[in-house]
Amino acid sequence: ATVYLAEDLKHQRKVAIKVLHPELAATLGPERFLREIKIAAQLSHPHILPLLDSGEAGGFLYYVMPYVDGQSLRRKLTREGELPIGEVVRILREVVDALAEAHARGVVHRDIKPDNVLIRGNHVVVTDFGVAKAVTEATGRQQLTTAGVALGTPAYMAPEQAAANPNIDHRADIYAVGVMGYEMLAGRPPFDESTPEAVLAAHVTQDPDPIASKREVAPLLADLIMRCLKKKPADRWQTATELLAQLEVIGPTGTTPTDTQPLKVAAPSPASRIPPYLGVALAAAVVIAAGAWLWFQHRAPSTLTMALLPIKTIAVDSGDAFFSEGLTRETITALTSAGVHIKGYASVSRYVTRELPLSQIAGELGGVNVIAVGTMNHSGDQLRLDVELLDPKTGENRWAANYTVSSAEAAGLPNRIARGLANAVGTSLSTDQADRVSTTTLVKRDALDEYFLGTHFVYRWTPADFRVAVSHLRRAIELDSSFAPPYALLGFGYTWAVGYYGWVPAAEGYPISEAAARRALQLDGRSGLATLSLGLLHFNRDWKWELAISELRHAVDLEPSAGAYNGLAWALVFTGRIDEGLPFGERSVDVDPTSAYAHTDLGGMYVNARRYDDALRQTSIALALDSNYAEAHLVEVWAYSLQRRVDDAIRELVVYDARSGDAQPVFRPWIYALAGQRARAQAALDSLEARVERGESLGMLGIAYAALGETDKALDRLDAAIARHEFPFPYLPMWDPVRQHPRFHAAMQRMGLSR
Repeated sequence: ATVYLAEDLKHQRKVAIKVLHPELAATLGPERFLREIKIAAQLSHPHILPLLDSGEAGGFLYYVMPYVDGQSLRRKLTREGELPIGEVVRILREVVDALAEAHARGVVHRDIKPDNVLIRGNHVVVTDFGVAKAVTEATGRQQLTTAGVALGTPAYMAPEQAAANPNIDHRADIYAVGVMGYEMLAGRPPFDESTPEAVLAAHVTQDPDPIASKREVAPLLADLIMRCLKKKPADRWQTATELLAQLEVIGPTGTTPTDTQPLKVAAPSPASRIPPYLGVALAAAVVIAAGAWLWFQHRAPSTLTMALLPIKTIAVDSGDAFFSEGLTRETITALTSAGVHIKGYASVSRYVTRELPLSQIAGELGGVNVIAVGTMNHSGDQLRLDVELLDPKTGENRWAANYTVSSAEAAGLPNRIARGLANAVGTSLSTDQADRVSTTTLVKRDALDEYFLGTHFVYRWTPADFRVAVSHLRRAIELDSSFAPPYALLGFGYTWAVGYYGWVPAAEGYPISEAAARRALQLDGRSGLATLSLGLLHFNRDWKWELAISELRHAVDLEPSAGAYNGLAWALVFTGRIDEGLPFGERSVDVDPTSAYAHTDLGGMYVNARRYDDALRQTSIALALDSNYAEAHLVEVWAYSLQRRVDDAIRELVVYDARSGDAQPVFRPWIYALAGQRARAQAALDSLEARVERGESLGMLGIAYAALGETDKALDRLDAAIARHEFPFPYLPMWDPVRQHPRFHAAMQRMGLSR
């Protein structure tokens, strides 16, 4: 485009008008181009330069953006070459923050480069969002060779862009961020061959030299940059939110505040249950207000719903990001246990990087009546929290307060916050609830720090992060063996690591889980998380269904969180009490309405209930919230297959394999069998049978044989699964072809279940 500096006469401001070159405009369909570019106008973020207007005049296509009185990153690099590491991290953080917002709204930039990063004061803004997509959609081509223009700039194009792959997604932007970070550190991009064609070829065929060979860079930052530059999209950071979380903990020297560096976070696991956008720099928004009930007395407490937004942290101590995240989780737990109706952590955490009107946040969260915000300042042995309580409709400040506590008193702060908030909103506490939030615990600050680090890593749900979490939780216990929460979280983590993910052998993991949970209950008999862990143990390990459900109900009573509702729901659904379990799954979504995992799990429950359209509606919501949440695609595989929409099922399985980084061949024979492709199904089964001794799912093999009509083989595999103590999910619709067989009934009896 040709860029003109102009004045907006109506608003008396300077603007930049970008007029597309005539040869490019002639290639485009104006109506479609303008329709597509309007998507970018929906973006609102501090680090995104907004689109003000677009149109056509005299055959010219144009769009209007604010004028930035500053310089581009390209000009800065031309003048200065290599940039200070602290400045590189800050620029990357703000660019990725912008990308996280755009990607969440389905907008991929496709042309991230220093020319499109503008420096305004001490901050940057990214410009030209939506332009490359608009050109692509208007022409139906990835490259405009006839106009002599590539959609993207060769030095910053991902291999899939360079190869003109039509299936380009947001991970191309992640690659470009890596190129730009490499250039800021090394003074030149990783590939700077003499011609554009040679540069494009290098992106596709050559590995860049390690950035550490160009400049002395801390391992954490070097690993971050080089992972962005992986050739295969599945090997890069999978979301901008995930990458942002890593950048948030890197200090001005390129290191992390912990001694667990370099920090290597694996790609999302096949069943990643917590959306990758659960990052750092969070804290509880707090308020204590003696007499604040006067404001709320006109409201019915049963209808009042609260949200605690991430506190803005004044990071004097570089560890505050982890500390504030941990404090957020603990405060939400305390408030939940106190009976306050609040939105869950997964829902409020998404606003850490999104500056939106309070009224919009309240609407997105499903009718929030009150929002608390605040600022945390931690220096030396003192921690100060300044807070406000706001009306989301008017933004009016209804109360302000502050806490100043010593490091040793910080562990008791969530209960103090919960007590104050409960009083402020007029929640009536039972004797037990009042007793719980009155408890003040003194904990060694080092132990609390380790616990909060363990909390951060365990909820990322990858094998590598789980190992890091365990090391921090064990260290917390060593530092303060009377502190219950690290035991509870250790037990909970091992329960999932064994029973759901299979990262740890049962013989090793279950004893650790049980010992940790029981120790937590010895120290705090009202630990909802430890009770939840024991309930899951009774289900996964012991197959004591009624005892498990009883424990899980007790966990919900102690801490009615999204996770507790979810655990109880699945236990009921998996034991055939589907109608009883679904309301608890729906309640989990009510608590965490913007959580991709909550919607996905509810979709899985609807599959069990044979409500396939409802299941697909839930996965659509999940993917709108997090387009990279792999498990949602797996639920869609189930739903589409059971609707006999085999092509759709195969497509979603391919997407799942790519986004999870873990192919699941066990589903293919079942899908082929449903499609009537017996030869392909049998060939796939033969391959899997050879891997049974290495842990392949016997239950899934049985399901595939059932779809093929081979009843005896299906039931043989069902019996073998039970003998191996592999829960075969017998109430899934996939078992319907053999459900009425006497052997199936006998198998159910051996598991203690009814047909």
